[in-house]
Amino acid sequence: MSTTESTDQAVTEATGTTGATEAEQALQDAAEATPEAEQAPEQAPEAEGGKAAREAAKYRRQLRDTETERDSLVSQVEALRRAHVDSIAEGRIKPAALWASGVELEALLDGGGVVDVAKVDAAVLIAAEALGIRLSTGPYVPEMGSLETPAVRESFESAFGPQD
Repeated sequence: MSTTESTDQAVTEATGTTGATEAEQALQDAAEATPEAEQAPEQAPEAEGGKAAREAAKYRRQLRDTETERDSLVSQVEALRRAHVDSIAEGRIKPAALWASGVELEALLDGGGVVDVAKVDAAVLIAAEALGIRLSTGPYVPEMGSLETPAVRESFESAFGPQD
């Protein structure tokens, strides 16, 4: 018998334990008391081989696929709504200026989720005011309206007569 073994045996006889402190002993007791399912990491459903586990895995895959499809459709609808707002605002202000003013897409929708033209018009006016943009009122044609009007001739004969 070695000295370590004799020391352990003496401690065992004196305390009734095998050299472990009370805290260590309590941890060992708690670990032994826990069910095997809690100690082992969760196994993959396919490893269990049960029909219910395979079916549950199938439904989880379907759910993930459906969630991915839903997310892509939500982003497509948002892009279409933004494009519609851009087309409404485009005649009066650049769409980038509208979005730069801090307007949110949700603020431009009615209760049913459809783009509200009146709200877009109001947002265009607010954005133009906030950014100091002059709204365009129609197509810009340089020099239009500043031409001199020719003198009106008095009679038909003067229109075909010699020019002054």
